[in-house]
Amino acid sequence: MKVTKFSPVHFEDSNVGKFRKDKGLTGGYILQATNGTEIFDIAEVRFYFLGRDGMSPVYCAFWVHNDNHTSGGGKASGCGYHKESAAFEFAANSAGVYFSEPVSGVGSLQIEKALLAIGEAQGYENLHITRFHA
Repeated sequence: MKVTKFSPVHFEDSNVGKFRKDKGLTGGYILQATNGTEIFDIAEVRFYFLGRDGMSPVYCAFWVHNDNHTSGGGKASGCGYHKESAAFEFAANSAGVYFSEPVSGVGSLQIEKALLAIGEAQGYENLHITRFHA
């Protein structure tokens, strides 16, 4: 997978605040790179689930942390598909990041491939993904 378009969204135009929730954090991912002595945070993804059943929406907040800072948010609702990956792709697209392969509804592995593509597109090597659960 590759990043096909990276058009950072200015902070004041970002919709990430609408999708970042004070409660309901379920987990996410942190993409980092290392040069042997330092660790750099490149991107962060957080998922929020406020409902009580599988039909409730999943919200996603997404940030790229570097000179090309951008952020965005997305949500996915319904059932019958992987909502985290769908919410992530909506969030990435709203942040101006687009991929060569679909991420939406495909699963966790596609999220990880997309994050690695972001790091590679920014010129980073020695990439590491940490998945966390709340």
